[in-house]
Amino acid sequence: MYKLSFSHIIKEEICSHPVESRHCLIAELLAYINLCGELSEKKDLLMFRSENSFVLGRIAAILGEAYSSECNINGNVLSVNDEDVCRDILSSTKAKSRLDINTESLIDPLVVSNVCCKRAYITASFLCSGSVSDPDKYYHLEIVNPQYEHAKELKRLVAQFSVEMKM
Repeated sequence: MYKLSFSHIIKEEICSHPVESRHCLIAELLAYINLCGELSEKKDLLMFRSENSFVLGRIAAILGEAYSSECNINGNVLSVNDEDVCRDILSSTKAKSRLDINTESLIDPLVVSNVCCKRAYITASFLCSGSVSDPDKYYHLEIVNPQYEHAKELKRLVAQFSVEMKM
């Protein structure tokens, strides 16, 4: 019998909690874009990849709630194919291309200006690429981030809650 990991259980529980404020939905969506999102070169398609179906379901719920948008989930990929919706998402989240070397910051300060929005961004970062060990054994939270500059931004964001992250 397969036993779910502690991280999987925590992620499932987090995904079951509703987010009611539009500003928090936008902050959460920005984290998904930055960590598991992909924008096509034509900018008319936005895709999210996750091995966790609960995370894809959460992204779909956010898209439906905040943008009245339908999306397609095929395996571990969620896609938004409506060009107008993609433009609206990119505008409201202020998402920037990870490939743009002139980008000063992937986390727009206006999007995470409220404490609740900071929490939403950090939570989504954990859901995308984080793991946590069972506290009965030892406590360890890890968020894998292949983008060094974004990792530094995330570290600064988490530090605002008096939590020190290592890189």
